[in-house]
Amino acid sequence: MELIQSIFWILALWWLLSNVVTAIKVIQIQKAIEKNNELNRNQPKNIELDTKADDPAEVEMVEDKVCGKVIEKSRAYQLFHEGKLFYFCSWDCRQTYIQEYIKQS
Repeated sequence: MELIQSIFWILALWWLLSNVVTAIKVIQIQKAIEKNNELNRNQPKNIELDTKADDPAEVEMVEDKVCGKVIEKSRAYQLFHEGKLFYFCSWDCRQTYIQEYIKQS
């Protein structure tokens, strides 16, 4: 009879501990959800995006002085020489311009 009582108490304790662990997990998940909701509440609701750069009519284009490619000004490599700003499609074109045009003059 004592063996049956011992097994009963072990099962009862196991059931109790498993319920406690489950309750702790549920509480942790609820706290994480509340924290996430709080962070979302603090975000500005009306965020205006800058769409001017995406509009093809608004993008300023420049010509590479070495290869003649037309590229976006914001993505071009630059060189300031003798009061002028030159734009290039790549670092290689910029270096070619320096070697061929600037060093010769």
